[in-house]
Amino acid sequence: MSRLEPSVFLRLGGAKVLPWLQGQVVLSLSLAAGGRTHSPNKAVYAMKMEPAFTSFGLVIYPHRFKE
Repeated sequence: MSRLEPSVFLRLGGAKVLPWLQGQVVLSLSLAAGGRTHSPNKAVYAMKMEPAFTSFGLVIYPHRFKE
């Protein structure tokens, strides 16, 4: 199953407080390639119909740790 998933990333972090840590928010759309959404399997059909996703994460930069 091919998908098209355009995403927008936003990273937030304080360079003075914790320069090695940033927060990340990702907003993305998930679309079936070719617009095909029909499936006899209800679980697959439900996954194909979920259009928007949001995720949160932490990004760690080990090379920025103070020695």
